[in-house]
Amino acid sequence: MRDVSRWRRPERVYTDISSVCFNRGEHIISVRLDELHALDAMVDFVGADVTFVSFHAALNKRTFSTPYFTGATLAARKANRILVSDPSLSEDVLLAWFAGSRAISFDLISAFVAKLIALAGAPRVVFFGGSGGGFAALNLARLHPGSSVIVANPQTDILKFYPRWWSAYGRHSWGLSGDDSSIAVGLGTLVTHDLVGRYAVDSPDVNIVYLQNQNDLHHIEHHQKPFMDAVDPARMRLIVGDWGPGHARPPKEQLIAVVDEVLSRSRNS
Repeated sequence: MRDVSRWRRPERVYTDISSVCFNRGEHIISVRLDELHALDAMVDFVGADVTFVSFHAALNKRTFSTPYFTGATLAARKANRILVSDPSLSEDVLLAWFAGSRAISFDLISAFVAKLIALAGAPRVVFFGGSGGGFAALNLARLHPGSSVIVANPQTDILKFYPRWWSAYGRHSWGLSGDDSSIAVGLGTLVTHDLVGRYAVDSPDVNIVYLQNQNDLHHIEHHQKPFMDAVDPARMRLIVGDWGPGHARPPKEQLIAVVDEVLSRSRNS
């Protein structure tokens, strides 16, 4: 279900990415591609010299509606803000990693984000995301040399996450069928799913702050450790904490402190 009104921000609607233009004040930009699909972002261009780009994690089915934005309070008034909603949510999935679908390709999502970053006009960019949003932040950051990225408990390979999540994504967003093995093969040819391999081969010009809950054994073994082995240690700072059982997030106060530090360092670099 689409419900922009719940965000209580004005919405500016466009029919294509090229027509999106600069406006001051916090508002929602929606590029309507058809009756079902839209590229949405809540933006606040304040004339800062650094831009903060945030991607959400999986949605809760009980509170599900589109678009969805997160991260607004982490960099309030300290940077230009771009909070992006995954367009694949309109395809009845709760998690799609901003990796694209049959209707909206990853290249189109990337072009939308790049357009908004250009409109913000800042020389430095900081990407942010947790869990599935962390995958998106790492994936988009590698396309923006010189950027920084902050991630918390991210997936670094979609197909090493729990199959129920990527299987639903493959079925609903890509029309794949069959058992999990068949869907994994299909996704392997359709999307960028392995950032461990991408970062190992491409060595992108990205500085990473990686927050990891020490009790999240799945993400440590299948995502954090392989990614750390693939990345230049000089480009990655690991922060490990005890934030609760399993996939618990870092406390908000700690996230704000890390974001403040990275924004300040980006300004001075």
